[in-house]
Amino acid sequence: MALSAPACMTAQSAFDGTWKIDLNEARFSTKPDVYLLRNGLWQCKSCVPPVNLKADGLDYKVGNDDPCVETSSVKVIDDRTIEIIDKKSGRITKTSKGTVSSDGNTLTFEESDACNAESKRMTSEIEERRVSAGPVGSHVISGSWRMIKASASQNALKETLKVVGDRISYIDAAGESFTAKLDGTYTPIIGDPDRSIVSVKREGKNTLIETIRQNGSVVEVQRMTVKPDGKTMAITFSGTESGVDTVVARKQ
Repeated sequence: MALSAPACMTAQSAFDGTWKIDLNEARFSTKPDVYLLRNGLWQCKSCVPPVNLKADGLDYKVGNDDPCVETSSVKVIDDRTIEIIDKKSGRITKTSKGTVSSDGNTLTFEESDACNAESKRMTSEIEERRVSAGPVGSHVISGSWRMIKASASQNALKETLKVVGDRISYIDAAGESFTAKLDGTYTPIIGDPDRSIVSVKREGKNTLIETIRQNGSVVEVQRMTVKPDGKTMAITFSGTESGVDTVVARKQ
């Protein structure tokens, strides 16, 4: 009886499997990041919402909806380096150390984030190229910057997908997961500290459109297309903060 089962019952979806993002082939948004550090005040003008904090190394409460951040501190390490530390209930959840190169044209952020379902420490490094300088008298980190390169720890790059009938399941290395109908119905992302909800629609045989909402607003749309080789998936991210990024994921 198993040998005579209909093909539709045994066919595997092109999306099934574990996928790993290859950041070496990423194309990043041209939308610049804009920072200003002057007169003891740190501002991230391009952040959503914008950030304004005293750069004295002390913890200050931040009025945003980020469940991972209750207080933030900004410390000027030297004339080329700053460090930002976010905390929740007194526990460090995120750190970011930004260093400008000696020629003033490259900014590197070393980041660590433990705000996820399993409190796993995930690290990343982001390299940005200067677009314009900050005002006279400001710290060298001031100005507009555009991302040109990124790397991340292995546990931040893998996700597993499985399509069964009209539903898709998702789980990543941080413990976030969901099972959604492929008709655009929204469902909660389990383990997501941002309490996001997600919908997934199928577009043709090898493309999925994933929409993520927070507090009633769309914050990100992902378009995932499996290439004809079945081993490569192109993922385009568009969002309110990041602009548009494109990465390649490879089946493991």
